[in-house]
Amino acid sequence: MLNNIVPARNTRLPLIIAIGILFGIISVLSPGTIFDLILVCVIAFIIYRFPEPRENLFLTKLFISGLALRVVLLIVVQIILIYKGRWFESYGDKAVFLFGDDGWYTARSWWIAQHVSGVKLDLIQFNNAFGAYGYSFYLYIAAFFYYLFGFSPVSSIFLNCIVSVLTGIVYYFITKEISSERSARVAAVVTVFYPSLVIWSIANLKDTVFIFFVGIILLAFARFTIHGKVVDMLLFLAALFALFLIRPHLNLFIFAIIAWASMSYLLIKIRMKVAYLVAAVLIVSLSWPLLYPKFAAERTVLINYQRGAAGKGICYRIYDDWVYHPDANLGSLTNFELLKGTSKGLLHFFMEPFPWKTGSRSSLLTIPYMTAWYLMLLFAVVGVFIPSKYNNKITYALAAFFVCMGSIFALTGGNIGTIFRIRDMFTPLVIVFASIGLRSIFSNRNP
Repeated sequence: MLNNIVPARNTRLPLIIAIGILFGIISVLSPGTIFDLILVCVIAFIIYRFPEPRENLFLTKLFISGLALRVVLLIVVQIILIYKGRWFESYGDKAVFLFGDDGWYTARSWWIAQHVSGVKLDLIQFNNAFGAYGYSFYLYIAAFFYYLFGFSPVSSIFLNCIVSVLTGIVYYFITKEISSERSARVAAVVTVFYPSLVIWSIANLKDTVFIFFVGIILLAFARFTIHGKVVDMLLFLAALFALFLIRPHLNLFIFAIIAWASMSYLLIKIRMKVAYLVAAVLIVSLSWPLLYPKFAAERTVLINYQRGAAGKGICYRIYDDWVYHPDANLGSLTNFELLKGTSKGLLHFFMEPFPWKTGSRSSLLTIPYMTAWYLMLLFAVVGVFIPSKYNNKITYALAAFFVCMGSIFALTGGNIGTIFRIRDMFTPLVIVFASIGLRSIFSNRNP
């Protein structure tokens, strides 16, 4: 009788073991990493509590898988950089860096945190930490993180990873405003796993945060225009202010966003034909350089910026060679030369680096990347005209944003590496339209 008695199974044992392993891992983590894990759990819980079951399950899986990829890449890249000796040391702490700006932001933020903590910096460190060159509120966000949790560059970079994945979720909702849920899922997945967006997110760069707030601006504009809720207008203004704090030198970009949003909203609400909106976009994006002769000082600043960008690293020129001479009289540029420079700038902005410019083995990697980018642009053109069954005016307004803002950066760009980074401010929007275009071409159902 006693031989037939089976011991009761302890169902709590696996849970106890899992909790023990979890606490064992946490005990060796830095305070910053523990904060990151708590933040991830809170965000995942919020996403999972979305009202639609299909939606919250998909977005939760996307959030976790996108973060998992970035964590693995971040660890691998950090190991490789340590092996190659790409690190700097300050006050006894070491940090590796993926890009020059990556290490520069880390150093400046750490110096700011040390200064606030009462550590006396030498004159060079103090000037570099608080200097106007490259100033961004992003530096103070990272400095505040270091002040709270100590010098932990990897933990602070992980915040960028979180923001990068959330960007894909933001563009999921943007796509849903102008198209179907199927297209929104495609756009979200591609945005989360797009190679260059992943790379920026595993470095201590402000680009990821900037891209996120551009998405918030577009989502808030679309929702306010459609639903008219005040909270969306407040969200738009808050995101615009955040852009200004992150990149305070982009005044023209901020003013252009305000002009775009105002013009687009009025044209949509007064129910004018979409053709008027398209015409307005073309007029603004193509003819505004012709006004520059009346504003010689502003025009000279922009051209000088482009001349400086075109003289560093792998670069290109959008004006005739004489413009780049130190003694050139920039005021003598004709309207035709300005318009030609704008057209060339747009071409370079959207198409660089060209495949025939690959001069090294490492640059050969850009060939498949740019091939995919060119295909995305083609599908995006199709996608712009497909959502007419949904919110076509909003769609054209978002396309106008891409063209207008791109034309501004096209006038000041000249360095291919910089253009690569700046262009990714708008890459998620191209992905949105390309996803709609792809589904419309390869599916018989609504996109």
